[in-house]
Amino acid sequence: MQREFGNLLKRVKDYNSSMSEKNLAAAFAFANKSYEGYKRFSGDPLISHTLETAKILSTLKVDEETLIAALLHEIPQYTNFKIKDIDKKFGKNVSLLVSAFEKIGAVRSSVKGTEIETLRKMFLVMAKDLRVVLIKLADRLHNMQTLEYVKPEKRKRIARETLEIYVPIASRLGVYQIRSTLEDLCFKNLNNNEYKNIQEQLKLLGKKRKNVIEDITLAAENYLKEKGYDARVAGRFKNTYSIYKKLKKKGKTSIDEIHDIFALRIILPSKFDENGKEIVTDLYRLIGHIHTNWKPLPGRFKDYVGFPKPNGYRSLHTTVIGLAPHCVKEPVEIQVRTDRMHEEAEYGIASHWLYKESKGNFRDRQEAHLEWIANLTKVSSHFGKENDEEILNDLKVDLLQDRIFVFTPNGEVLDLPASSTPIDFAYAIHTDVGNKCVMAKANGSII
Repeated sequence: MQREFGNLLKRVKDYNSSMSEKNLAAAFAFANKSYEGYKRFSGDPLISHTLETAKILSTLKVDEETLIAALLHEIPQYTNFKIKDIDKKFGKNVSLLVSAFEKIGAVRSSVKGTEIETLRKMFLVMAKDLRVVLIKLADRLHNMQTLEYVKPEKRKRIARETLEIYVPIASRLGVYQIRSTLEDLCFKNLNNNEYKNIQEQLKLLGKKRKNVIEDITLAAENYLKEKGYDARVAGRFKNTYSIYKKLKKKGKTSIDEIHDIFALRIILPSKFDENGKEIVTDLYRLIGHIHTNWKPLPGRFKDYVGFPKPNGYRSLHTTVIGLAPHCVKEPVEIQVRTDRMHEEAEYGIASHWLYKESKGNFRDRQEAHLEWIANLTKVSSHFGKENDEEILNDLKVDLLQDRIFVFTPNGEVLDLPASSTPIDFAYAIHTDVGNKCVMAKANGSII
């Protein structure tokens, strides 16, 4: 385990050289000794799990207290040490994180009432310190990565609750790298036949259209150099679960029948004005060049820079045809963003610690997270007072499901559940508008 801890230290030092190696080493030594003799279902020592949890968090570039709490998060459950012992050795902030993690407990959706109580605790904890939920997401991710050692029935239950609760929370907090990995792992455990089928189709597609990702990336890189852009370009297939959802939505079974499974990300260096506000004109100029060189698909341009998602996500999206020479008709989704926007998209709420001294509108985007969490806390206060099952269903619809973003005539963006109707839109503007609504017009048409 010492070697694995050394790898963790190296990763941490790469993004924060001022982090205390002494403090992290003390936490690892204490955890290693405390967990001695405890094993996981896989037969691996328990310390391996907390180390992996910390490693996952290091990819989010979290702070020192979060990493230490991650190493210690199983101590109250598995050892004779108490929260007061952690407080004495590592300070109040770390002990509060470990204590809060312990209070969240494990979701057990098959037991009536327990899921609701867990959600209530989680939302209250989130309102106090979001770092606890980051630890919980990392903990859940490693558990999902080792799920083959759990009995099949329990495996499906854990995967289902992860997909219903933890994936939406990761999405809402903007931690997309964890969200997409969790989605694929849940899909693999809930519907393994479909998962294998899509994986096999992707392999065949890769052979049939050899080097397509490399060709798309190279074509974009060469064009950007020609236009004088200093940019990083990365191409990829979309993740397995998102392809599955696309197939289900369109009623298809073969990925040859759907488009837009190739994605390209273009990242420009961040630039700031004298007030610390990010300059974004290069992004729009670049989109103009892309649309000039390759044919854009109508209705596929999305501006999340001018109108960020509620979780703070910012990027320009478009879809074009003709990017790769040997599959000219294949659409490719392109995301254009700056370094700052990319880090926010990858690390979500965790990027707050990266930019806590920054100026500009980053604080405003944090307020969006805090407003959502305040809503969660408000809803959770009704648990136990009314019909819990009904509240839980409403909660999943209103706060944990996919969202759509609808413009008012004044250009304000309203954040609504994906299944919303014009009536929901009217009530979101104002109760009186909803009460008096008799018709709706969208994009110039009566609907």
